[in-house]
Amino acid sequence: MSAANRHATAGRIGAHVRWGNTPDRTAATEAARKAAEDRFLRQVRDEFPDLDHPTAVKLAESRRRAFFSRIAQKSVAARARSRSRATPDRRAA
Repeated sequence: MSAANRHATAGRIGAHVRWGNTPDRTAATEAARKAAEDRFLRQVRDEFPDLDHPTAVKLAESRRRAFFSRIAQKSVAARARSRSRATPDRRAA
């Protein structure tokens, strides 16, 4: 087993232990969710300081969705690259 595989396995074990000892996942992750929400709202407030709160919240939500859509797009591209390296090109034969 490579060092990377050992590291990934250790991480999975740690995550399972963590969540196996956490009866209320929502409460356990609340601070992180709040920090992420505040990050996007802070970006909007920095760029548009005079916006009313409901509008700022809408803009922040759109920025959050764009952020996660970019992550999803990068994930799809990475999986496609991984598949193309793992599968030999049959046309070359």
